[in-house]
Amino acid sequence: MIAIGGYVGVTGPMYKYLDVWPTPALFTYTTFLHDMAAFVNYHGDEMSPTDRAFLNNILPFNRWKAPSPTNPKGLYYCRQATGLIFPPEFYPPVRLDRTGRLVAAASLPKVLIQNPQSVFLELHKAEFRGLWKKFVRRWPGTFLGHRFCVGSVAWSPWHRTGHRVFEPPQQSTARRSELDVRPLSTGVNRFLKDVLSAWDQTGIRFFTWRAVSWVYVGFVLVVAAARRRRNWRFLAVGLPGFAAWLSVFTFTPGQSARYLFPAYLCALASLALAFPAARSAT
Repeated sequence: MIAIGGYVGVTGPMYKYLDVWPTPALFTYTTFLHDMAAFVNYHGDEMSPTDRAFLNNILPFNRWKAPSPTNPKGLYYCRQATGLIFPPEFYPPVRLDRTGRLVAAASLPKVLIQNPQSVFLELHKAEFRGLWKKFVRRWPGTFLGHRFCVGSVAWSPWHRTGHRVFEPPQQSTARRSELDVRPLSTGVNRFLKDVLSAWDQTGIRFFTWRAVSWVYVGFVLVVAAARRRRNWRFLAVGLPGFAAWLSVFTFTPGQSARYLFPAYLCALASLALAFPAARSAT
């Protein structure tokens, strides 16, 4: 309750006092934009002219669809929503100097709010939600199939070619230049980069980067502990991890490892069940 009260207090009156800008709908609606792209990709020809015109105000209609020889600029990909929220139309060119430092770019919130397409979504959120609900009721199979595709990161520990299932820190060079971050020790930084590169190998990614591998181990340990204690209520210990594991099917923009991090922590905590404490003789 203290944590919830603190969160409400900071994000409510404190944010207003400090004039913190709200997160643009382009980001808060990422999952719904991703769903909408699936509807357009598979059923765009069945949509009414009014619905097509509405979506065209957010993105050109063909860009909602998957790329193809006849539509090379399509942005839909069922395992990743990044293309839909970071298309070139939303952002001005970014220029870096020789050191990699950002020297010419507007702040991200201003870019989003000043962009006509983002403004349209910001002003028509209710209409967008209504259209999303209509399409979910009309094409439930497409909706579930799309969510199963993007949520497959929750059940498959294996890396497959073409799947963007994680984002190793050493690949985030653009973000480092934006934040102007420099290592405290060049030698330690180089060593840790080598360690990350060693971990980032296809044959061991299921163990080093895929949380679901550890989630499965956690499930087995919880079931084994419940059976050992002959008390199936002990399965409740695994409910937080199970809920976090399933959450990626309902709200996730892609298959990056960080979206399963809460389930990862729950699974690692459950490893203690592999070492039951000795029972007292009394």
